[in-house]
Amino acid sequence: MVATTQHRCSGNEVVVVARPRRHWPMVEASRDAASLAVRLYGDPAEVRSSEGFVVHMHLAWLYLLHAEFTRDGADYRYWRRDNPRRLDKVDGEARRWELARSAKERWPNSEVPCERTSTFFIGLQNKVEHRFAGDQHGRQLARGRLGTRAVRQRHCSRLGQRP
Repeated sequence: MVATTQHRCSGNEVVVVARPRRHWPMVEASRDAASLAVRLYGDPAEVRSSEGFVVHMHLAWLYLLHAEFTRDGADYRYWRRDNPRRLDKVDGEARRWELARSAKERWPNSEVPCERTSTFFIGLQNKVEHRFAGDQHGRQLARGRLGTRAVRQRHCSRLGQRP
């Protein structure tokens, strides 16, 4: 169902216009981040390509979940505890849920495959942030490729195709 607004033109003529999808730029940003992750992963000449893959897949999941929250009208911002009517801000911007909180709110049941994939990227992102480079690196990135497929499927199934 597309949200619409009515505009009155000259006379008694009423024109129904579809409202723009506010979540769509976030869907595009998610798709771009996932595409960049795949390009980085597939480029052997790129320095630290595996870390770039993990970081951009993490962002792809975050943007995708925020797009779903925006589409559904859910508020995914943090509010101040001392004054719940005011937003918690960082550098003048409202602080938004990180991927771990977004996944927990979106999938309270941890048995959902998408939640498992996003949780995997949360852990992998934490390892990359702490300079992880060990024997498990290759196996984890192979699992990460499955995450790109999950993001792509989620784009199509939950948020629809491009307008």
